[in-house]
Amino acid sequence: MKRVENKRPRRRPATGLKRKWVSRSALIGMILCMLGITACLQLKAHTHIALLNAAIETQNKALVDMDKTHRDMIADLDEIKNSDEMMKKAKFQLGMVYPDNDQVKYIDVKVRNEENDVNENVYLNPMISVLHIFK
Repeated sequence: MKRVENKRPRRRPATGLKRKWVSRSALIGMILCMLGITACLQLKAHTHIALLNAAIETQNKALVDMDKTHRDMIADLDEIKNSDEMMKKAKFQLGMVYPDNDQVKYIDVKVRNEENDVNENVYLNPMISVLHIFK
């Protein structure tokens, strides 16, 4: 008779595929790569938002400056429109005075020929006076 040796029992064949598709280190590497890409995209988005906020602040400062300039111009225009202020400036700065009621006022109504009248032309008058020097 044959002697029976201690044999290990046979393994049963695997019923399903239990192969590892990806190793653990490769899976962790892919996850870290995806996290890195996501972090870069988030950083780019936040940078773009920060640049837009800076541009908005610059525009707001310019708007405030323009508003101040507009208010100053409106105040100057109101000052100019005020007839009392204009009368004071005309009297003291330009020496203009309203005529009294007993003074006679003359209005020149003669028609002038503007084409031939060089002396009345503001732009040509200085040039004509310079040319008279060389005669």
